[in-house]
Amino acid sequence: MAVEGIYTAWQARGDDEWMAEQLPLLDRALRYAMSDPLRWSPRHGLVKRAYTLDTWDFAYTAGKHDWLQFQINEDTFWGIMHGDNSGYFEAFRIMSSLYKRFGDSFQSRRWKDRATGLRERMNRRCWNGTFYTHFVKLTPVEIPGVDEASQLSLSNPMDINRGIATHEMASSIIKEYQRRWVGTQAFAEWFSMDPPFPDGIFGDEKLVGGAYANGGIMPLVGGELAKAAFDHGFEEYGVDILTRYHKLIAEKGESYLWYFPDGTPASVETSTSPEAQPTDGWGSSAMLWALTGGLAGIEDLGKEFDTVK
Repeated sequence: MAVEGIYTAWQARGDDEWMAEQLPLLDRALRYAMSDPLRWSPRHGLVKRAYTLDTWDFAYTAGKHDWLQFQINEDTFWGIMHGDNSGYFEAFRIMSSLYKRFGDSFQSRRWKDRATGLRERMNRRCWNGTFYTHFVKLTPVEIPGVDEASQLSLSNPMDINRGIATHEMASSIIKEYQRRWVGTQAFAEWFSMDPPFPDGIFGDEKLVGGAYANGGIMPLVGGELAKAAFDHGFEEYGVDILTRYHKLIAEKGESYLWYFPDGTPASVETSTSPEAQPTDGWGSSAMLWALTGGLAGIEDLGKEFDTVK
């Protein structure tokens, strides 16, 4: 996120001198994450984390912790989450492109090679033949009441847009969302998690199935999915997602971070995060990206649109 954020700021500002000062700091940060035993699995050559709901920041504890568990301790259930690794893959590629731009071909090749290796390892370890497995366990643990092998988690469309999924894999993921859209009773297929975990097992009674990161309907997912659809030959599906979202926000003149499957929007009372407001713009920004970068089809590959796709 640091690499992506600084890179995006550089794209907007175009300040090469400032960007050159950030590169060694970002380089150190990434190499830390690839060496610290709390962040990296040497055995698999992949980023690891506690057992969370996809990219969220509270962990499953099997009832050993009151409320939400934000800490790593001796009871942590470890595993590999695909979205972490596709994020690092994107960061590695950004680093390669920046080093190339600033004339360091050696470091550019090094980060490109790291990206290539990470992609091969993640796609071998996390791909289940149809989509990316939510959580590849390093610590054995079973959660009663859910078919974990069938869980489709929100980072799957992001994996496509970060470039780690091949075109064939991207098509498979998109078709899986289309299949679930036909079969679901929810008003949209933009699930944070499908099927969700049992109610409350992550330590908060508000985290029922269909709420927030446990199966809520998230425009964040819909926007990423629409962008992926435009890039991989599913243009009509991308337009359909944007059309449905336009209708959804036009009804009330408001955009929401997430919705219950029946269409009820998030509220302060139903949210677990004191930092996340019901109308936060994560989802609307993803939909806007799908509109500009997908439907309109304009993307900045350099800075200040000096290299445009």
